[in-house]
Amino acid sequence: MKSLIQYFIFVFLVIGLYGFAFANYSNTGEEPAGKKAFVDAKCNNCHGISSEDIVSKSKKKDNPDLSGIGSTHKADFIKKYLLKTEKLNDKKHPSNWKGEDKALEDIAKWLESLKKK
Repeated sequence: MKSLIQYFIFVFLVIGLYGFAFANYSNTGEEPAGKKAFVDAKCNNCHGISSEDIVSKSKKKDNPDLSGIGSTHKADFIKKYLLKTEKLNDKKHPSNWKGEDKALEDIAKWLESLKKK
């Protein structure tokens, strides 16, 4: 009887540790909406995000990697820059935003979440 109780305690302990270990992961297997919108809008034709394993398709070397963009710019600024109502280093974004407002909002919020580590 004592070994049976020890067995059940062991099983519950293993199940509890397993649940605790994976409870902190909120990853449901889906990528963030902004990341998907970034790729769908073909932003990776010019920009890479090495921290997110997004590789730029551009052969140009001067297109910035956006890995830590959220450390220096807020979503509101990013959105305005992509709409060409704000300038960065005295220059407007080179291409016009042609996507939906929701996608732009998702991209801007997601980029803001990318902080330097």
